[in-house]
Amino acid sequence: MLNFTIHNFSKNAKYYDNAAIIQNSIIDKMLPLLKNQNFDYILEFGCGTGNYTKKIIETCAFKKILAIDISNEMLTIAKSKIFDNRIFFLQCDASEIDRQNIFNIEKFDLITSNAALQWINDKHNLLKKIKILLKNNGKFIFSIFGNNTFAELNRVIKKFFSDENINIASHYFLDKSALSQILQENFSNVLISDFFINYHYENLMDLLKSIKYTGTGGEPLIKNKMFTKKKIDELEKLYFENFGKITATYQFFICVCEK
Repeated sequence: MLNFTIHNFSKNAKYYDNAAIIQNSIIDKMLPLLKNQNFDYILEFGCGTGNYTKKIIETCAFKKILAIDISNEMLTIAKSKIFDNRIFFLQCDASEIDRQNIFNIEKFDLITSNAALQWINDKHNLLKKIKILLKNNGKFIFSIFGNNTFAELNRVIKKFFSDENINIASHYFLDKSALSQILQENFSNVLISDFFINYHYENLMDLLKSIKYTGTGGEPLIKNKMFTKKKIDELEKLYFENFGKITATYQFFICVCEK
């Protein structure tokens, strides 16, 4: 999955900002948690093209931000948007982040991320590292997509491939209970808010392009399945038969954790 994630984000970096409508809506819901706060040192993982980074700069007081992303192409776009000598960009896999960082400090006041944690396979290991990297009373504030994301698409695809046991990738994202459990294993105070956004697309291809360009699915939509134009047309017909339009549910959680 890691190689696919790097390839997908790097290949489609130039399309990300136009497609990231939902991701930007999530940012708007996260900003009140940062407003009027003072965080000296901030670590942002999965910074992508810097949309959330820019909002952090505008919303709270800080000394330095270390923004990391797995894709160099994404970081190149982020650097073209942000000109602030307090911001440091680093190409890095979030799951490999450790106590060595370019600030030459050991702890962060805030670790944050928007819609990226679902791509990490070993979430338990990452959360342990995040706990180590946080100062006492430091905060871990992030958003993550939930398992009901693209529920309509999953239903249509299961019907289409009715003779096979198939679910799309987002079906395996964490539900609220599982997310709460792994967070409570690492943090003393955990608050999880559950949100849904329903978005309508003109056609199925637009939905599939949005998934591709933003990486919302986290990995190939369905492993070992080729989507020809004929199959997409048939899937679209089935979609309209079931829902009357091309609608997509996005479930996401906004989490506030304290060490």
